[in-house]
Amino acid sequence: MTRTALFLAAIVLSTLVEPHARACSCVGPHLAFLSPTSNAAPTNAHVIVEAPSSGHQTSQFVLRIHNGATIPTTAKLYSEPVITIVELVPTAPLPASTRFEVAWIEPSQHPPTQVVGTFMTATAPDTTAPRLDSLGKQHTRINAVSGGGDCSIAGPWIQFDDFIAQDNRADAQLAFGVWKPNASGVIDTTRQPDVLLFPYERRLSIGQTSLCDPHRFAFSGSTVSLAVAAIDESGNTSRAIRVRADVTKNTP
Repeated sequence: MTRTALFLAAIVLSTLVEPHARACSCVGPHLAFLSPTSNAAPTNAHVIVEAPSSGHQTSQFVLRIHNGATIPTTAKLYSEPVITIVELVPTAPLPASTRFEVAWIEPSQHPPTQVVGTFMTATAPDTTAPRLDSLGKQHTRINAVSGGGDCSIAGPWIQFDDFIAQDNRADAQLAFGVWKPNASGVIDTTRQPDVLLFPYERRLSIGQTSLCDPHRFAFSGSTVSLAVAAIDESGNTSRAIRVRADVTKNTP
C-alpha cells in the first residue's frame, strides 16, 4: 500500500470513532505493487514492489510469465526502517505482448505463493529519458503539535506541489529518485538513489508526513542539500534538480 492509501485508510478509520474520542488508526505496511502500472509496459521495464522491512526477503520475490516460466532478474534495494522498496531488473528483454506477474513465495505459509501484481508488455523497449522541468512549489512542513487524532506528526518533511514532469509514454508511471551528499558534500547522481519515491497526483513528499506514513527519511543537519530526478518504468532518468531546504522552519 502506498503512503497515500495508508493515509486515506487512516482518515476513514478515524471517522468511525466517537467525535469526542478521536484516535489515530493506521493500516500496517504490507506487500504492494508499484510499477509498471500500464497494460502496455516497455519490454525493458523494471518491476517495483514495496514490502515491510521485516519478514520479507528479497530472494522471495519472483518475476514470471503469468502461470509460466520465471524471468531472471537482479534486485536493487531501497531500504528504510519500516518499508523496503525492491526493484527487479530483468537480465534480458521481456517477451513482447505477454502478461507477467510478480509473486512473493514463502513455503512455510499457506498459500505459499502470493501474487503481488501483474502487467502486460507492449512490443518495444523504452530508451528515452523522462523530463523533469520543475519540482513546483517547495515547502518545509513542521507541525507545532503532533500525535493528535488526525495522525499528525511534528515532522519535518519537504513537500513539492505541482511538479512538472513528462515522459514519452503518456501512461508511464514515474518514480522519483532522491540523492543525498556523501561525506565530502558531493551529490553523485550517477549512483543508485538513496530513496525512491512515488508521488500522489502532483505532489511529492520527502520524509514521513503522518503517523500512518511508513516512509522515513533521515535529514542531516538543519539545512539539507539533495538532488531529485524523475525515473521512468525502464529506469531511464531525467536530469536532476538540486534542492536546498531549511528543515527547522515551516514555510507557507
